[in-house]
Amino acid sequence: MEYLIGFDITEKERGRIKDNYTIIREKLVELGYRCVEHSEFPLNLDNISKYHILVFPCPDNSKFKLTEIEALINYVKNGGNLILLSHAGGDRGRRTNLSILSENFGVIFRNDQVFDKNYNLGLESFPLINTYSEYYSDIKIPSICYRIGCSLDVISNLVLPLAITNSTSIPENSIVATLSKLENGKVICVGSYEMFRDEVKGGISYEPNMQFFIFLIKLLLDKLPNMNILNNKIESKNSKNPLLNLKKNNMNSFNKIPKKVDNSNIELNINNLNIDDNQIKEFKAQVFKLLSEQQKQIQLINENIDLLKLDLTEFKDEQIKLNDNYQEIMQNLMELQINISEHLPQKESDDFSINTLHIEIESMRDKILELMHQIEKINLNLIKIEDEYYRLKHSLDNIIKQNKLGDTNLIKISQNIENFPDITFIKASDLCSINNNSINKGLIEKNNSEPHNLEHKDNIIDDNYSNNKLCNQKIRQFKKFLNFLTKQYENRILTEH
Repeated sequence: MEYLIGFDITEKERGRIKDNYTIIREKLVELGYRCVEHSEFPLNLDNISKYHILVFPCPDNSKFKLTEIEALINYVKNGGNLILLSHAGGDRGRRTNLSILSENFGVIFRNDQVFDKNYNLGLESFPLINTYSEYYSDIKIPSICYRIGCSLDVISNLVLPLAITNSTSIPENSIVATLSKLENGKVICVGSYEMFRDEVKGGISYEPNMQFFIFLIKLLLDKLPNMNILNNKIESKNSKNPLLNLKKNNMNSFNKIPKKVDNSNIELNINNLNIDDNQIKEFKAQVFKLLSEQQKQIQLINENIDLLKLDLTEFKDEQIKLNDNYQEIMQNLMELQINISEHLPQKESDDFSINTLHIEIESMRDKILELMHQIEKINLNLIKIEDEYYRLKHSLDNIIKQNKLGDTNLIKISQNIENFPDITFIKASDLCSINNNSINKGLIEKNNSEPHNLEHKDNIIDDNYSNNKLCNQKIRQFKKFLNFLTKQYENRILTEH
């Protein structure tokens, strides 16, 4: 018969047979089991009844619906088997409600984590824990590595422990793996899915962990030699087996489980019950021990409260210091703002700001640079005109000197030139006194908005205006000369020759 094992992924489980549970899948296939992912949502009796075992490897940030929980309970009653795996922190840490499902089978996942300083695989969170495999079968599994897992609470007498923490563990002597039976099906709860992960220290590659997982599968499928006896133990409420009376006899007192158990029923007569002094002393000793431990816990809590109060006091002092520093900084900012406002130019409007002044300066600077570019072009044109003027004058002088025939027109031109005032050519830079030096000296720099710079800029503009006035006079003289030459040429007094 081929057994079908489903690994659920509808509850966002952290363990996936296609990702970090591949070694488990390969091992199960090797043993003749068929493994598949279950992805049909929501869970209902129709889509899960085909599985012999359905595994939930640590639901994460997802919660079972009430209809799904009801379907899973009916699945177990009808003969189905479940493996419920959690993680350190329990339901609270994983933001799920796995315990709402598991409590129907007598188990609750605690919101804690198991540590052991003395017996571990290199880290306190990797405690080494003994199992009771020899009690359920003829196989003794070495100590498993209970990697990053939580402990369990047993709330039913019909729940059997499969592994319990050491007396040196935190929490001590606590159940971490259980087997429950509900009508025709069984449920296994383990507080660590990490112990079955691939390629991690203390995971499924740790041989005892692999043996323990195969043991759990065989335990559910009745593949162990003592299963018939075990089923009778589970169904018997009055069994002498101390594991079956876990709640009544205080599970924390059992550090070793006997290999042979008397299966006969115990009949107790309360009236004839004899209790000797040794039993009373032992009971008192256990009570005083529990009270002593409780007192230590209360003292530890009080110490933590005192430390918390001290931290709160220090925090309040720091808060006061920060508030004083804040007030001092605000006062300095106010004084700095007053000093800045005293050096800013006054305007009628109240919306004046340094940013506005910077924008105006940038705009003025761009206009001046554009003007300089135009001046350079004018300068080049004036140089060409100046060269042409001297060339024409030189040609005219040569023509006059070569006037051997006494041409009256040339004589008139010569007389007019002698009467014409001297022309002084000017460069484009003479038209405006603004040059690179004046820009560097006269412009208000981008990050400088002092008033005396603004006044200096106004003085430069006034000087430029005076210089431009003189230049305009010279330009008018030059235009008169050009008009004179033009008329001479039109009256044919001047020719191309």
